[in-house]
Amino acid sequence: KGYGLLWHNYSHTQFNHPDSIQSISANHLFNEQGKQGRLTAKLYADSEQTKPLAIGNRDVASTLSLVNDTTVKSVTLSGSIRADKTGEYLFYSYEDGAMKLYVNDELVLEHWAPYANMRDMGRTHLEKGKKYDIKLEWSRFHEKNSFKIKWREPQSNTNSTTLWSQAGEEINYFVFAGNSMDEIISGYRDLTGRAPMLPKYAMGFWQSREHYKTQQELLDVVKEFRAREIPLDVIIQDWQYWRKGEWGSHLFDTTRYPDAAGMIDTLHQKWNTKFMISVWGKFYPGTENFNEFNRKNLLYQKPLADSVRDFLQNRYTYYDAFNPKARATYWNQLNTTLFSKGVDGWWLDASEPELPDFGPTPKLMAEYMNPTAEGPGVINLNAFPLMTTEAVYEGQRKTNPNKRVNILTRSGFAGQQRYATTIWSGDIAGEWSSLKSSIPAGLSLTLSGLPYWTTDIGGFWVKYKGGNQNEEYRELFTRWYQFGAFCPIFRVHGSSTEREMWFFGDKGDIAYQTQLKFNKLRYKLMPYIYSLAGMITHENYTSMRALVMDFQQDKTVWDIQDQFMFGPAFLVNPVTRYKAKTREVYLPKSGGWYDFWTGTYYKSGQTITVATPLESMPLFVKAGSIVPFGPALQYATEKPADPIELRIYTGDDGSFTLYEDENDNYNYEQGAFSAISFTWNKATQKLEISDRKGSFPSMLKERTFTIVFIDKMHGNSPADEKSKSIMYKGTKMTILK
Repeated sequence: KGYGLLWHNYSHTQFNHPDSIQSISANHLFNEQGKQGRLTAKLYADSEQTKPLAIGNRDVASTLSLVNDTTVKSVTLSGSIRADKTGEYLFYSYEDGAMKLYVNDELVLEHWAPYANMRDMGRTHLEKGKKYDIKLEWSRFHEKNSFKIKWREPQSNTNSTTLWSQAGEEINYFVFAGNSMDEIISGYRDLTGRAPMLPKYAMGFWQSREHYKTQQELLDVVKEFRAREIPLDVIIQDWQYWRKGEWGSHLFDTTRYPDAAGMIDTLHQKWNTKFMISVWGKFYPGTENFNEFNRKNLLYQKPLADSVRDFLQNRYTYYDAFNPKARATYWNQLNTTLFSKGVDGWWLDASEPELPDFGPTPKLMAEYMNPTAEGPGVINLNAFPLMTTEAVYEGQRKTNPNKRVNILTRSGFAGQQRYATTIWSGDIAGEWSSLKSSIPAGLSLTLSGLPYWTTDIGGFWVKYKGGNQNEEYRELFTRWYQFGAFCPIFRVHGSSTEREMWFFGDKGDIAYQTQLKFNKLRYKLMPYIYSLAGMITHENYTSMRALVMDFQQDKTVWDIQDQFMFGPAFLVNPVTRYKAKTREVYLPKSGGWYDFWTGTYYKSGQTITVATPLESMPLFVKAGSIVPFGPALQYATEKPADPIELRIYTGDDGSFTLYEDENDNYNYEQGAFSAISFTWNKATQKLEISDRKGSFPSMLKERTFTIVFIDKMHGNSPADEKSKSIMYKGTKMTILK
């Protein structure tokens, strides 16, 4: 509709009546015999539902009464459900364990989680007064399971937007007008801060695991990457590298990491790999860092007074990130123990902050992070991640102005893009429904103006027995890897099972080869991807794009949740079902589309069915696209992007600008970057290459472009005798097809 709105409030805020999510009342339910008010429950002593319990079946109105009996390991509830209104119903699960909800045999909601309060949502259309068969399957994960399901009935006024905040001195919001979503997001970033350039290495592959336990284990993993020639840029050390009971010390346990500085130096000098480390704003009493904060009165005292304990049963609290003295102290501690040893990037975990560890609701978090230097916790709750990322960003830039900041954080807030942050989706479950949900989750976040987003490839928690040796999980991980290769940040992480590529099979195995294929494709696209990063910084662009951003007039795309654009060229269509042989792909209205893998041309504005063998993911390129492909790389800055294969996808007019700079400093802020623009004219069949704009000392003065014209007759083949190689020296050129 041509506007965006920023609700300017830091307190707990609700959007569009979440209180309309209600328990399903008994009068909507019928058991298998048609009796109102109940469902038929079948109880089992095992998760596989092969051992019926002697206590027998029963009719229930409440599922909670069943899970309190720990002899019940799984349950099937069946019967029917009747709607009072016609429209789209949203079903929400709230439980740990595994749950599937079927309506008329259609799987509406699938959920698995290892702890409570995780929520998933499914949707289906119901007609007023009509009964629908319903079946709900649930299995226990551990003895403390909770188990409930709610729904949200169709809303009477879908054109209204409602915002509610718990506290604030005034109702305060900004409205941004624009002719496109990019214009509106640009206005938001002009107000709240532009996103700086991340280092070029951040555009490569990040490998992580929960967690590497020793210095040698971490080095061996990187050594194996290089031995197998699997491209890699970042290795991440997650938590518990410190000595037991010293959370917040930021000190390596020297029995397991005898020479942290030497380890990082080896990563840099021998393996050309960057090192990111997990740090928290959380401190155990007794550590030197805790004592320093406590002496200066820079800690939240209520968690200490109430003896709040984490899941390891240790007392803890967080620092007051709203206090400028606390932020300076936090950075000084990180600098002394970690940055000075060569750390490249920061993983700011639990940046909500997570208070308390068990069930950190907005109400409890506000109570425990109170008071802040900016006033009551209830007023400032949501801005904690903004302030703690500011501490690290500003601190590092002052300490070393020539090294770009790179922050991964679990939580975000408006304006956080200005602190070089990537937000990830947290400890999500490794299941197909989580992969499917990750697509609209990422699109929703980037639509909110925060350009860098990522997810734990494979999900953090894994339910599949055997982990990486389980056939279904191998397929899920590989499908997630395909999706991850086209996210702003490409990153593997998780618990329960090893996540390195070779654990899913060896050379020649389909899971291994497919992951390697998409990893190498990511690196071949590095000139394209780094140019997108330049557009984010210099033009307020968004690289992971909901289809409505580019095809606003095509109403078919308005609610497509499982396809997206990666930059202006690529239509990405992840596969989110086990053993899927095909998937439907909608090709938005434009000048046409090319299948990336085959070069086959398709008219736009149609839905097609595409084969989905595991080694592939449906990927299309918009006609008019100009895509620069660079040389094969083992890491992002291994060699200059020369020669570049410049693929011109004909069929429509198009343009693209190749952006380059010095990769890991801030000289671009003073103009040290170059831009070469390419323009394709469909009518004249001419490619125009502009004069190079700007420069920097290490810039290639001359370079080779191998131009490949992709058209209906000449598909997606590599450069051949029909391609044209030219030497570009920085001045304008015209090339005829």
